[in-house]
Amino acid sequence: MKITASDEESDMRQLAAAAALLILLSARSAGAAPPIAATYELGAMDEKTCAAFRRDAVPQSVNTAQFIDAHIEPVSAAEEVYLTAANSAFRLSPNPGRFSLLASRPAFSAWQLHTSLKSLVQSLKAIDVVPPGENLEAHRAKSATFALLAVEQITAMFDAYARYDSARKPPFMTEATVETASVSLANMEPALALFVSCTVDAIKK
Repeated sequence: MKITASDEESDMRQLAAAAALLILLSARSAGAAPPIAATYELGAMDEKTCAAFRRDAVPQSVNTAQFIDAHIEPVSAAEEVYLTAANSAFRLSPNPGRFSLLASRPAFSAWQLHTSLKSLVQSLKAIDVVPPGENLEAHRAKSATFALLAVEQITAMFDAYARYDSARKPPFMTEATVETASVSLANMEPALALFVSCTVDAIKK
C-alpha cells in the first residue's frame, strides 16, 4: 500500500492532536493548573515561538532526564544485574506474586526509574537520527510523540519514588531536588507536545 503525502499529513495532524490531548488529560487528572508551556495554544503560535520550542524542547528534556537520573540513589552493579534478570523473567512469564517480590526490594523503584530515564534519553537523542528514506520532520514528530508518552509514565514513577524516599530517614533526595525535578517533568510534557505541533506545522508549509 502506497503512503501518500496527504496520508502522512493526516498522521502528523493526529500526532499533534494526541499530544495536546495528553497534556489536557494529565493536567486534569492531577487537578493542577497547566504547566508553563501549556499556556501556549497548540497550532496558534508565532514562528519565533515555534522556532524556540523546536530548538530547545528536546535538549532541555535530555538535560532534565539526566539531572533526575544523577540525583536519585545509585543501584549497585550486583543488584542491577539481579533486577534486570528478574524483570526479564517476569516479562516472559508474568506472575503477580513474582512481581510483588521484585517490587518489594528496596532498590527496585530507583532501578526502575534509572532504567526508564536512560531509555528516555536514548529516545530523545534518536529524534534527530533519521532512518534512510524517511522524512526528517515526520520522523522528529513521530519520535517526539513516543517520547512524550514515556514522560507521562516516568512522571508517575518519579512521584512514587519521591513518596517512598521522603518516608526514609534521612531521605536521599533534598526537597530542592524533588521540587526541581517535579517542575521540570511537568514542563517537559507540554514542551514536547508543542515541539510536535510546531514540527507538524513545518511539514505543512
